[in-house]
Amino acid sequence: MTRMNNPLEPAYRAAWYYFWWNGRSERIHPGQCLQLLQPFLTDKGGCWVWITAANPGSARCDVQKNRWRNLILQQCILSIKSPFGPAWSGSRQNDWPVEAGYWVITDHLEPVFKLGRRFGQRAVLLGGRDRPAELYWLNPSKS
Repeated sequence: MTRMNNPLEPAYRAAWYYFWWNGRSERIHPGQCLQLLQPFLTDKGGCWVWITAANPGSARCDVQKNRWRNLILQQCILSIKSPFGPAWSGSRQNDWPVEAGYWVITDHLEPVFKLGRRFGQRAVLLGGRDRPAELYWLNPSKS
C-alpha cells in the first residue's frame, strides 16, 4: 500500500465509514472487517473500496458543490461497470462534516484509484473478503 507522511492520517484513521446495502447498514473504522459486503464479494469481486468526491484535498466545500461532485463521481463509477452503493463517513469528534460517497466492488483497483485522484482525494478505504479495512493513500500527481 502507498504510504505517505500525512499529518491527516490520525483523523482519517479515527473516522467512521458507513455502508448501506440491501436494506442493511454497517459502520466500521480502519482495521475492522466489513461484514455487510462479504456475501456480495464472493460473487462479484475480491475487494471493496470506499470513495467520495467531497471536500477534495481535505479542503471543505459547500454542501451543493459536494453533492454535484458526488453525482459526477456516480456517473464515473457507472462507466467502469462495477457494483456500487451509498456510503458515508464522518468524524468521531464531529469536527468534520459527514461526507457522502460510495462503496465499489471490484477486482481491478486502479480504475477506482484513478477516480479518487481525479476527484482530488488523498486516500480511499479498502478491504476484501475477510480482510480488514485499510487506508490507501493516493498520490494526486499520478492522475
